[in-house]
Amino acid sequence: MSKLIATAAIRGSNKLFKQAEEMHSESFAFEFPDTAFYLPMIYAMTGFPVKTLGDMKIALERTRELLHVEPEDINWKPYLGEALDSGMATLFSEEIIMALRYIEGLEPVKETIDGKEFTYNGFITDTIQRNLGIQLVDGTMPGFAAIIGAAPDDETAVKIVRELQEKNILTFLSGNVNGNKDSTSRP
Repeated sequence: MSKLIATAAIRGSNKLFKQAEEMHSESFAFEFPDTAFYLPMIYAMTGFPVKTLGDMKIALERTRELLHVEPEDINWKPYLGEALDSGMATLFSEEIIMALRYIEGLEPVKETIDGKEFTYNGFITDTIQRNLGIQLVDGTMPGFAAIIGAAPDDETAVKIVRELQEKNILTFLSGNVNGNKDSTSRP
């Protein structure tokens, strides 16, 4: 595994973990809308149901165990294990951040552009996933595309997304928007 890739994965997981750790909210039970699995990624990978903020703190501590320090510049060693742990820590931290955004009323994101109201889904519900899964299986949706990173300008980004939409392809975006980093997927 490339030291550069491992270093970036480890650095990113530590950054997101710190962001998840610093977010605060009131103490009450919660779940993502329309799901039976509370925080589904953490539940799927660990079997631990995160139903309350107390559970979230436990999940965050388990996530801390997956964090690693960045590799030293002078020594080479195999980084695959640390990079894979960091990937899981990133997924868990992102899921916790998204849950806290729902608790604080920051999701789903709503925006008005040129008089049109847009709602961006941060969390894709069980019902939507089942529906999309059926469309993928029966061929009414040919696939999905994940676009990571910013386009050189808004016009290029719009052109790429419109072309994919015209082909009925589910599109996930992650990158910079108006200079602000945004790591949530929005179909």
